Order: sequence, then C-alpha cells, then structure tokens
Amino acid sequence: MTCEDCITNVGTEGNFLDKAEQDYNDNGGTGTWNQDLPEYQIALELHKELLKKCDEFCGDILKSACDKFIDQMKTDVSPGGQYFLFDDDVVNNIQSCPSTPLPLFSVLCSNSSGIDAPYKTLVYKDELNNYISIETDGGIMKKPNELSLSEFVLYFQAEWANTLVQLHPRILFSWLL
Repeated sequence: MTCEDCITNVGTEGNFLDKAEQDYNDNGGTGTWNQDLPEYQIALELHKELLKKCDEFCGDILKSACDKFIDQMKTDVSPGGQYFLFDDDVVNNIQSCPSTPLPLFSVLCSNSSGIDAPYKTLVYKDELNNYISIETDGGIMKKPNELSLSEFVLYFQAEWANTLVQLHPRILFSWLL
C-alpha cells in the first residue's frame, strides 16, 4: 500500500460519514443519523484516527513546504535548538544562560540586563486555546512564563514550541522578506 492508497481508502470525512450512515441503516440503526448519535461520534473519531495513521505511514510526504519550515523553526526554539542554548550544571541540576556569547535570538536569555527573558514575555496556550499550566515538583501550578530558567528547561513540553516559534527571527523579521 502506498501513502496515496491509504488516503484514498480512508476518504474524505463526508464520504466516510455517508458510508457509516449506510452501515448504520443496513444494520438496523434507529433514529436520524446526526451528530447526537453515539455511532456518528464513533465514526467521526474513527475517521480522524485512520487519517492520523495515514499521516504516520506517509511521514513527511504529506507535509507542505510551509509545514516543514515551521517544524524546523520549532526545533530551533526547543531544547537542543540553536535558539535554546543554556549552560547545564549537572552536579547541582541548575541551568543558566550561556557563559559564552549569547546567540542574538535566544528564547531563554535576554541580551539586555533588566529585560525579561524572552520565554517569560509570551502567553502559552494549547491547541484548544486554553492556558497551559504545569505542576512543579513542589506541587505548585505554574504557567510556562512563570517558571525559572531551570524549571523551564526541566519541564519543557514540545507544545510550548508552538508559542516560542513567535520568537524565531524568521517570524520576527518576516516583514523584511
């Protein structure tokens, strides 16, 4: 099976739901086929899950050039990325701003004294637009922008890159392009 076969077999959401409705009626389903039926919701979730499996199977083949570009920028602003550099004191488990010259666009450390670290200036929301909070070791709920640099590195979650990408120079200076 090819990537194209996978997507073709799953079909569009509308076609998938039409087939599910036909199966529902053929198997003695009662009631009008609509989003209030549990069977409808199950069919909708199944379609999403099958498309997700196709995405996993296809890998980067389905991604647009823009998606690939954004993914690279998210890597740049995540641990190990060129704009997420820090010094790591493994003995004391403390992270700090690099002692070497700071990259111009660090997401962790400010280039000017008295200015908040860039990651502290952002509002972090999930894909449903809910504010993100995490529980620290002390059992205290904090937003990512309330964490110390060490906590931010320790508790970092991949979805935070969706917010941090705003600090990427390609986004900051997109008006120059």
